Parts: sequence; C-alpha cells; structure tokens
Amino acid sequence: MNFQKTRSGRNWLGYLKGVALKRIISEIEKWNRYPYWKNVHGLTEFQYCDRLFRVEAFEDFKKNVENNRLFFRHPDKWLKDDKLDSILLRLKVVLPDGTEVFQGYYSEIFCQCWSTADSKEMWEKYGKDHRMGYIKMVASLDSLMRAFDNTTEFKGYSESFAAGAVNYSNFDESTLTIKLNSKSECIAFFNQKVISQLYLEKRSSYGFENEVRFLSLNQKDQRGRDYAYVQVRKPLNQVLQGIIIDSRLKDEILREKIEKFASTNGIKVI
Repeated sequence: MNFQKTRSGRNWLGYLKGVALKRIISEIEKWNRYPYWKNVHGLTEFQYCDRLFRVEAFEDFKKNVENNRLFFRHPDKWLKDDKLDSILLRLKVVLPDGTEVFQGYYSEIFCQCWSTADSKEMWEKYGKDHRMGYIKMVASLDSLMRAFDNTTEFKGYSESFAAGAVNYSNFDESTLTIKLNSKSECIAFFNQKVISQLYLEKRSSYGFENEVRFLSLNQKDQRGRDYAYVQVRKPLNQVLQGIIIDSRLKDEILREKIEKFASTNGIKVI
C-alpha cells in the first residue's frame, strides 16, 4: 500500500513538505519585517505598529531628547513605590540549603512602561502636578524596538531588549515560592529568556493602564541603581510619532515653551 497517497490520489508527504516550507518562508519573512519578534510577548505583529503612549514631565522629556535617551527604572523601585505592583518582586526562590534568593540575579534589568490607551486615568496617575507641564510621548513598539538595539538587525532576536503586553490577574502570594536544586539552576531560572515574561504579570486592579513594558536586559554598567538611561540609536524625532500636551495645563507660557521645543527638534505636537 502506498501510504503517501490517499484514495483521492493526493500525495500527503509532498503536501506536508509544502506546508513546512511555507511555514519556514513565513518565519523568514517575519524576521525580515520584524527582526525582534521573538522577544515580544503577548502582542501580535498586527499590533507592533499601533500607537503607544507614555506620560513624562516636560523637563525630563527635554533632557532625554537633548541626550537622545529614554528613562528606564529598575523593577525594585516599583515595589518601593507601590507594594502591589509586580508579581516578580514577591517571587521567592529557595535553594536546598534554605537560602532564599530574590532580585540578586536580575540586577542588570531595567524597564520602561507605555500604554496602548490615551486615557484620562493615565494623565491623573502619572501627571499629578499640573504645574510641571506633562506631555505624552507617542510611538509604536516597532519604532522603539528598532531604535533600542542594533543587534536585532543581524540575529533575528535580541539579547539586550524584550517587550510585551502586561497580563492582569489576581494571584495568591502564598504560591510564589519556587524550589531549585542548585545555584546554577537559580541563575538559569533568572536568565533573561525565562524571567522576562514574569515582568509582564500585574494585578487586575491595574488593568486600566493597558500596559506594554520594554525590558533592557543587559545594563551591567547601571547595576545597583534605581534607574538607567538607555541610549537611542536614532534621533528621537525619528522614533516618536509626536507628543500630546496635557490638556489640563493652564500655563500658556509653558505650553508655548513646549510647542517651541518640539518644533525646534522636529517633533510633531499631536
């Protein structure tokens, strides 16, 4: 009996080879279009070019544009500022001798948070002092990932940056203990490829943020700090789609200052 053919005469072996070839071609095409895609969690490629929003005080934004950089925060700072923020910071790893391990193996990781929604709640949460003059940066995951890391152009994935949509859920902290057999297992567990998805877990009460997080994975020179500045390898006016000025801002002089700075630096006011 010829197992390669069905009663209809179709050559199934040839058909399966064709399907496999199409999948390989599809993956190659995806690599060409989005070379960072293996480092993106929870988003489809159709979302890579959607707008993302991030609130910043104007003076901070001004310095970042002048230095062509973006501000990233160490996850430990989340717990200092907000006791309920991240599942990862309550994760406890226990070695056989009883040693408890927390953040020691991911001290080189820093994060930056954006939102898929241009919401009033985000202005109120991250722009509380109206006098400072807040703006929202507008960009896409695609433009940011390409600007952060040049290794993605050659390797098809990045060892330096990852990103993903935050998953909102309610979790039981009593279950957040993991037992490992050795220090080497512990280091492997906290390896960037394993741990990055845990940075994308958050309590459901934060769901209004619709958050997308960017992870800078190898900031060895910033070890021990609460924050890091990540250099952007393109001018920010080529990375950003523009900025939105806080509608609550009543200081017309400050508003004009923001508009003038944006215009001088080739940044569109949306």
